[in-house]
Amino acid sequence: MTTIKDVLHEVMPVIEKSAPAIGRIIGGPVGLATTFAVSLLAHAFGTHPSDIQNLPTTILNDPTADIKLRELEKYNADLLATLKHDDKPPTNVEININMK
Repeated sequence: MTTIKDVLHEVMPVIEKSAPAIGRIIGGPVGLATTFAVSLLAHAFGTHPSDIQNLPTTILNDPTADIKLRELEKYNADLLATLKHDDKPPTNVEININMK
């Protein structure tokens, strides 16, 4: 079975360098936070969250990937921090994504 971590393995150094909080979430236990982080990445790079197979190539081939990743993390820092440090899975979540 291929996991999110397997799919994104090739691009993780780029993500971890430009968006370390997103990198830590994806590198951690798979759950709501990981799914949310992948959805953010997919949206930022114009792919659909349910089809992440092409996401690594899309990120690696995007000359503005560094900027997109930094902005993505900056505009969603509070939510990413909450998801990263939440030990208990929430029963109800309100998600507001800020994208430029």
